[in-house]
Amino acid sequence: MTQAYARSMNRIGGGRAATMRKSGRRHHIRVRLTPLGKGFVGLLCFGVFAGGFGLAHRAQAQPEDTRPQVVHSYVVGPGDSLWKFAQENLPEGQSVDEYMIYLAKLNHLTSTTLVTGQRIVVPESQDNLTK
Repeated sequence: MTQAYARSMNRIGGGRAATMRKSGRRHHIRVRLTPLGKGFVGLLCFGVFAGGFGLAHRAQAQPEDTRPQVVHSYVVGPGDSLWKFAQENLPEGQSVDEYMIYLAKLNHLTSTTLVTGQRIVVPESQDNLTK
């Protein structure tokens, strides 16, 4: 082994002498992480953990209700509003605001304003099915 090689090994080891064995030619170099490196490794570990947890949680999620739903199709007339449709078909235990947002999502509406002639669908209330 040359002296130049041994000196370069000293520099790689962060100023500390690298241990070398003639028989096995093993070089032990101590590597240290900077605070930025530690932060990156911590963030990487957190990302892997959170991603795995999210995938496991998603795999366990089950649809709440897989039964087919009866829906009614309405053509919006003058004076009709999403609030009116929500209030008339409101399931028990749900607020009108929540149900109105549900109807807007169900009908792919970007706002709660309805236009005369527009067609919307409203699920039949479970209360009406049992009567």
